Amino acid sequence: MTVIMVSKSDKGKGETLFAAHLAVALSEKYKTALVDFRPSSKILQSFIEMRQTLNETKKLSLSVPTYFAYHKNIVEELKADYDYIILDTTDLRLAPLCDILITLISSKKGVQSFMGQGSSYANKLWKARKERATQHLRPIKSFVVPNGIKKANRLERSSMMMGYRVTPEILQNESYAEGLKSGITVFDKNMSYFAKLFHSKDFFARRNLRQIIEFILSFR
Repeated sequence: MTVIMVSKSDKGKGETLFAAHLAVALSEKYKTALVDFRPSSKILQSFIEMRQTLNETKKLSLSVPTYFAYHKNIVEELKADYDYIILDTTDLRLAPLCDILITLISSKKGVQSFMGQGSSYANKLWKARKERATQHLRPIKSFVVPNGIKKANRLERSSMMMGYRVTPEILQNESYAEGLKSGITVFDKNMSYFAKLFHSKDFFARRNLRQIIEFILSFR
């Protein structure tokens, strides 16, 4: 069982979108839970419900992670029943709960928050790792995902000192957001039912996301 936390730096964006696509990709092969720390927004809940409705009404076989609204002990409650638990939250105080921490960076200020041992990110990550060590849990594997940031070389230079890995960049592509609104991700569009909806942008988006996900999971 692996707990993955998807977060973001500063006032960036994209963590909910990435969490949804990640959960769908994993649920193709594994029993996957998607935990929503902001259930009042209804974004993830609606996304899952649309997928379930498509399966029921169109007789499809879309992979569907199980949706849960967050409550205090939910991770402990789910551990025995799921292969992956995806946490969509920006609260790094909850990082000790996770085995893998994925942080999206989409601004220059966000990049700056990762630079140097005294950065806010470094301090929070160090505290989370220390807490897990006292509980004899495996160390957190931390990944930084450049989200539309072209010059990620500064992150690469500080990654070894800070203890995180920099993934391939998320390429800006409207297909990602379209999927969240319709319940259909770029991973679904290889199905014959969606052939008329498939565009070249979906192909590139799918390849891009697969590359990032495979990079992260290769370090399990």
